[in-house]
Amino acid sequence: MGVNMNRSSERLQNTISVVVVILLVLQTVLLIFVLRTLSSYNRLLLSNEEVTQTEPVELLMGTQAPEFQLSDVAGSRRSLVEFKGKTVLLAFVSHTCPYCRKLYPGLREFIRDNPDIEVLLLAANSVDENIAFLNEFDCKDFENLHVLATTQEVFKEYSITGTPTLVVVDEQGVIVNTGYALTSEQVSGLVRK
Repeated sequence: MGVNMNRSSERLQNTISVVVVILLVLQTVLLIFVLRTLSSYNRLLLSNEEVTQTEPVELLMGTQAPEFQLSDVAGSRRSLVEFKGKTVLLAFVSHTCPYCRKLYPGLREFIRDNPDIEVLLLAANSVDENIAFLNEFDCKDFENLHVLATTQEVFKEYSITGTPTLVVVDEQGVIVNTGYALTSEQVSGLVRK
């Protein structure tokens, strides 16, 4: 009888040990998830004022913007050099990103009110998804909006770590500002700074 109680006690202790280890692993995984989520949320949380980012892309300010060739919604290849002599706003986005979707109405307003600024929407999406975006957000008729299906290489060249990220390129092709925005006023603040 004493041997059976010792075995029962050992099994109970082993079970408790396994449960404790599993709970510790789950707690660690949950903590990592929460910290990453909070980090992303805090980075994208915007007030009513202009917000600039303090990420690797900021290190590119004052340098020549990396060149690229990407497909637009018509299937044509477009490059940044085509827009030399004009101020260009590069908007790195993904149509599935909830913050990008919040940006689009303000960006549409900015595009409408600033026909002198060329806006290149560098979307981590397919050409078909970009066409659906143009229809959904009623952005088909803007001559200064160019929606391009971008690549991970372009994201890397610009040190983009999250979407939406905005990069302002001046008439000489130099990066002059970077940041995040959701409203037309915030976008304008980044471009006009």
